[in-house]
Amino acid sequence: MLQFVTFCVIIQKSNKTVTKITKCLGSVFIGTKKVRVLALVLATITVLTSVIVLSIPKKSETVTVSTNNVATETEVKVEETIDPNSILKYGTKAEKLLNNAELHPILTGEEVVDKKVQEIFDEILDDSMSNYEKVQAIYVYLIDNFYYRSSYKSPTTNYASSYDEKMVGRAKGFLTTGHGTCTEFSATFMVMMRRLGFECYSIRGKIKGGEHTWTEIRLDGDLYIFDPEVDRCMAKGWHGGVCEFDYFCLSEGDKYFSYYKSKYRESNISSFQNFEREAPLVAPIPALQ
Repeated sequence: MLQFVTFCVIIQKSNKTVTKITKCLGSVFIGTKKVRVLALVLATITVLTSVIVLSIPKKSETVTVSTNNVATETEVKVEETIDPNSILKYGTKAEKLLNNAELHPILTGEEVVDKKVQEIFDEILDDSMSNYEKVQAIYVYLIDNFYYRSSYKSPTTNYASSYDEKMVGRAKGFLTTGHGTCTEFSATFMVMMRRLGFECYSIRGKIKGGEHTWTEIRLDGDLYIFDPEVDRCMAKGWHGGVCEFDYFCLSEGDKYFSYYKSKYRESNISSFQNFEREAPLVAPIPALQ
């Protein structure tokens, strides 16, 4: 209806335009009928152009809908959605790898842990963030909000793998007490990365000869080191409390990569069973007499 009214207004205006064009051209070609014809052609082109422009849909347009057999007008907003992972803002190797990763999110099945992780995600993450920005936000959150001290709480869930049970127990202790050692930092970061959907493992080994545990994420087929506990030490001791991501997404050739050695890597990786539950024991059926 709105377009029809607009069309009529254009027609009225075009008649005035015809008169003006006629007078203008008439001053040059006085007394010729061709002037009137030319003016009508120009006016018709103007009208058609205006109608075509009006017919082009905009991002926000009014449409008529029927509710309980009553025609009403409602505003429909058409918004373009852009995948934040398609935009490289920082130009780093880590950003490209994390944004291009195929995600498969999983929960631990331990209610306390899953609930706490979701609370943290709701607090620091949103849909406008890329994978890279989410991982960095989680990394910094662990550095800023937890301190170094041992913690472990046995999970109530029975897991098929003892490795999974240890990871969940360490994350549970860390998230409920607010502190942990490198084993709790790595286990919690692993649980959070698994919740996002990354293929992440907690790896036991040595850093510069000392016993240590860190996390590794498989990206584009290769394993990359992420160590929030050591980056926390660097932030608190050397960088004025600011995380510089010195130990974030390390690969061979990076400055600190050679510090890490592990003879347990393969066994740690193969021991993870996706937080699968232990099969319940079934009592044997007594033999028929």
